[in-house]
Amino acid sequence: MVKHINNSFLVVVISALLIGLSKFDPPSRISVFTLLFALFYLALRLKTYLDDFAFFKAARLDTPNFKVGFVLAIISWCVWALSGYMIYKSDSLISLFLLGISISVSTIWIIAEGLRQGASKEQYSWIIMNALYVTLLWSIHGFRELLPEWTKLLLMICLLILLCLDFHLSKSFKKLELPD
Repeated sequence: MVKHINNSFLVVVISALLIGLSKFDPPSRISVFTLLFALFYLALRLKTYLDDFAFFKAARLDTPNFKVGFVLAIISWCVWALSGYMIYKSDSLISLFLLGISISVSTIWIIAEGLRQGASKEQYSWIIMNALYVTLLWSIHGFRELLPEWTKLLLMICLLILLCLDFHLSKSFKKLELPD
C-alpha cells in the first residue's frame, strides 16, 4: 500500500505544480527563473520518488520507526504539493521556501531512519545534498530583495547542477531494476 501512496503523491505533487503554473495570467508572465525552478521541482520530486520506491521495497513496514517515518513522508509530500501550487505567488519565492520545508522534513525522516539502523553512505549523501538544496533555496528566498535577477538565476542553475550530481551519486534510476 505504501508504494501506491508514493505513486499517488507523485501525481498530486505534479498536478499541484501544473495548477500553480496555470494560475499565471497571462502565461507569458512566467519568468525564466520560475521555469527553472519548476524544472528543479519536478526533477527533484522524480528523484525522491525513485529513492522512496526502492526504500519501500526493502523496508520493514511493520516497525514503529517506519510508521513515524511514513507520516513524515506524507507531511513532506503535502508541503511539496503546496509548494507547487504556490509557484504563481511572488515569482515562486513562497514556493521556494515551502519546498525547503518539505526537504527539511524529508531529511528528518532520513536522519531518524539512519539513527535506528546506522546511517548508510547513501543516507549521508542524501542528508548533505538536502542541506545544500535547502541552503540554496532559502538563500534565494531570504535575500530576494538584495539579489539581482542574474544571481537568482545562477543559484537556480547551481541547484540544477547539484541535482544532476545527486542523480548520478544516488543511482536513482538503477533502483527501478530491483526485483519486486
